[in-house]
Amino acid sequence: MSYIFNIIRTGAVRTTPKNVIQQIAKNISANQAPIVIELGAGKGEITAAVINSLQSKEEFQYYAFEISKPQCNNLKNIHNRIKPICEDALKFRSFIPTNTKVDTIISSLPLSFLPKADVDQMLVDAKNCLMPGGKIVIVFTAPWLAFQLKRFLPNCTISTFLSFPPYLLLTYEKPSVS
Repeated sequence: MSYIFNIIRTGAVRTTPKNVIQQIAKNISANQAPIVIELGAGKGEITAAVINSLQSKEEFQYYAFEISKPQCNNLKNIHNRIKPICEDALKFRSFIPTNTKVDTIISSLPLSFLPKADVDQMLVDAKNCLMPGGKIVIVFTAPWLAFQLKRFLPNCTISTFLSFPPYLLLTYEKPSVS
């Protein structure tokens, strides 16, 4: 019920379904020392699953952006390697070291509630800091966003998960330099 009262801020009406979270975790980079950015980490449902998939890695960096200070502080309890950043996720680029190339960017931001220009800029920033072969994974529930997302992330795939509301999962892989 807490999701309903915070829908404008979080964009969520329920917890993310487990099968969606499992699919997100499967998309994490196979690199030995991956750098992962999560935009809109919330209560850490996705964070915990992704961190679990990274446990076999000796080194990894995990930046979790969450605007809610209480939820951001709770992210520290999931794993000591998470770097919670209690700021607007749309400004993520200013918190990541310059020239850092990211393996995976996960977004569960309420994109349908954000100004189109802000979403467009976030997509450009995400694509620009992604390493070749890196992935952007976006979970969303507003089907009309697919057109906007595909414009910035060509050759992406979108999977649909039947639930209420229906969940969509976009996966984009930046082409490797040949």
